[in-house]
Formats: sequence, structure tokens, C-alpha cells
Amino acid sequence: LHDRPTKPGLHVVAVADTSSNEPVLAAALIYERFRRGDAAVQGPGFEVLRVPFESEATAERPDAAEAANDRFAFPLFVPPGGPFRDVMIILNGLNDSSYRKFFPWAASIARAGVPALIFPSAFLMNRRPREWITPTATERALQARLQVAPDSATPINAVLSQRVAHNPRVLLQDALHTVHDLQRLLESLR
Repeated sequence: LHDRPTKPGLHVVAVADTSSNEPVLAAALIYERFRRGDAAVQGPGFEVLRVPFESEATAERPDAAEAANDRFAFPLFVPPGGPFRDVMIILNGLNDSSYRKFFPWAASIARAGVPALIFPSAFLMNRRPREWITPTATERALQARLQVAPDSATPINAVLSQRVAHNPRVLLQDALHTVHDLQRLLESLR
């Protein structure tokens, strides 16, 4: 990736491709292939690569060395051509449980000529241990959360709330872990 920087001076803040919905329509199929584990998927005007990443545990807490959080893959959308100097990094929010909604955005950015990658925050998206998101675990967390906050509980929020209730610093620790990972990623892109 470091040998593919973007065209000088090109900075994309938002992309609206009104000429073609092709990247948006293809994004759902490409997302499914990424989920399945395909190493590379050709899209209309871009390629999606599955990039492996190995995180370093930075926090002193019991869940700091979870395999799902430490070794994961993120999608990189690469337009044709290059070399590239810039890359758009898309980050998820706390309630995001999958890459699905980010694929159309990344596809549109790549179609505009800028590589885009979707980087998951620590312990979210595909960095969560599988046992946290099984139907049984999420239902158990949801039922417990409904006892405390009956009007504001969702399955994904319930698991996150359970972690925060157990350790109030967990969100800050996870955010710092993500920042550390992003610093390592940026260093590798140079």
C-alpha cells in the first residue's frame, strides 16, 4: 500500500456519485464476499483487498489480549492507476456492528480516484470476540439491560453497556487502543 500514494492536492471530504449507482449496488455483493473471506474482490472501477492487521495489546486489563481484537482484516478499496499519495480512512461508531453500511461510501470514494479503507475500532465490528455476539449472549445482555434502561436498549448497545458497567474506563481504553493501532497503520503506509 505504501507504494500507492494519491494524486497530489486531491483531498476528498465527501463523494456523491450521481452519474452511476454501480458502486453502491455492487457494494452489497462485495461486502458478502469480504465477509466470506475472499482475499480480493473486483468492483466497478475499484478493487477491494482484504488487508490483515495485527494489533498490539496496549491496556492492562483481562480482555486486552483477545484474539479477535488483536488479529483481524480490514477492507481496502483501491482505484485503478497509482501510485497514490493519499488514502481516506473511514472509522466506525459505537453502534456499528458490521462494515455493511461503509462499503458504498468506500466504493464511491475509490471510484473518485482515492483509495479508501475501513478501519474497525478496538473491540467493535470484526474485532469483537464471537462469544460476545452470539444470539444467546446478546439476548442475555439485552434482558439485563432492559431491567436498567427499558426504553433505550438494543442488542449491540446492551453488550457494550454491559462492558462499560463492568469497567467504566473501557471505552477510553478501547479508544486509546484504536489510536495506537491507527498510528501503526499510518506508519506502515508511509
